[in-house]
Amino acid sequence: MNLTYTEGYGPTVSAVRELLGLSRTELADLLGVSMDSVRSWEVGRRPVPAHVADELAALQDRARQEVEHLAAGFARRPDVPPVILLEQGPEAMPLGWQRRIAARVAHQVPHLLLRTTDQENPR
Repeated sequence: MNLTYTEGYGPTVSAVRELLGLSRTELADLLGVSMDSVRSWEVGRRPVPAHVADELAALQDRARQEVEHLAAGFARRPDVPPVILLEQGPEAMPLGWQRRIAARVAHQVPHLLLRTTDQENPR
């Protein structure tokens, strides 16, 4: 495998990670690398593998699509209160990611409510 590296891309990795609401550990998990790799890229200690730019773009596209999907769903059902359920668990995206998505939806959907799974099913 011939890897290509991108010099000076670390600050972009950091900015995109923060935009997506992800910790270094969470981004590392999504990219299948160690948290130390992400930290090393961000501080400029190591060059960023070129494929990371594509993976970050794909994550940004996914976030945009989630926002569009949720906003469109709420627009189709104005009679239903707009609620986003923040999910936790191994299959869910990190909470910071979900909150950033919700914040972007809230820009388009007045009175959006956020709930966690424990609020949905009170005991």
